[in-house]
Amino acid sequence: MIVAAFYTIGTPYEQEAEELRKTLDRFGLQYDIRALPHPGSWAKANLLNAGVIKGVRDSHPGEDVLYLDADARVMQDPRPFFDELRQGPYDVGVYYLPDSPHAPLDCREELCSGTTWWNTTETATGLLDRWIEANAAPEADKAILQDLLATGHARVARLYPEMCWIDTISEMHFGKREPIIFHTQASRRHRRAVNRCLPG
Repeated sequence: MIVAAFYTIGTPYEQEAEELRKTLDRFGLQYDIRALPHPGSWAKANLLNAGVIKGVRDSHPGEDVLYLDADARVMQDPRPFFDELRQGPYDVGVYYLPDSPHAPLDCREELCSGTTWWNTTETATGLLDRWIEANAAPEADKAILQDLLATGHARVARLYPEMCWIDTISEMHFGKREPIIFHTQASRRHRRAVNRCLPG
């Protein structure tokens, strides 16, 4: 398994990625963290993950990919959990936050794309291709992956809350637990700074 992540050059996410790297090294995890030019806004940067995942899969053929946002911190070795999914077999693993105010209008749960897992199947590859294509549209937003998965074409594993534990939010839903992957909600701290950064 390869952990994929990225940061945008010249933004505070460079340091976030370095902190993530430290937690990956602690567990001896293989990773491919990519530095990308900043596209000009936080919203546009938020759509880069699909291309990063595809690029990492192409660079590491035969390896399943665990994508993490740069603000993630690995608190426990995730390999046993995702090894189980790979034997499922599933095409993709995602986490849905229940009762989210940001959920689509016809749904009470929101797909949180900060932790996603991608198997080596052709279906997963096709899903990534469709996600990348949809992200290129002017109206693209964070909900695209959730919409694509709702078509039912992929075998989807629902990740445990501990695999995408969100600071200050997850505990309100589930009480105290021991997270496997912890997200620090860096967007709350950095969104304004990232929006001020311009490409180049």
